[in-house]
Amino acid sequence: MGSFVYNSYKEQLVDGTYDWDAGQTYKVALVNVELTDATETDVDTVLGSGSKEYGSARVDLANLTISSGATVGMDADDTVFTSLAADGSEQVVALLVYVHVGGGDGTCKPVATFLLTSAFYGNGATVTFTWNASGLITLT
Repeated sequence: MGSFVYNSYKEQLVDGTYDWDAGQTYKVALVNVELTDATETDVDTVLGSGSKEYGSARVDLANLTISSGATVGMDADDTVFTSLAADGSEQVVALLVYVHVGGGDGTCKPVATFLLTSAFYGNGATVTFTWNASGLITLT
């Protein structure tokens, strides 16, 4: 399916439940399989109770901004995972951006999945994911 924004997040962004650049903590998790279901409504279900997650490192998105104009971009600083260790025979295949709302993954809201153009194995190095210049998510 590639990269996509979860349906429930789109609905709750429009109705004001979530605000991209104020009030919530957004995080990124590494995923070891291609995610395909845009109808999932919580991170626990998306990640299969952790079985689809690469390792356990999660990183906060920083400096979230919204650009205005004909195309609205929802952006953040590039995301850095330091000392990304190997996780058995698993590869990083995708990134999951989600809203951390406290409690466990069952209360966290999936925002978007980004399928990587090339999967890779962790090897202890620092890995930086550079977001698109127009934003993680764009609205036209």
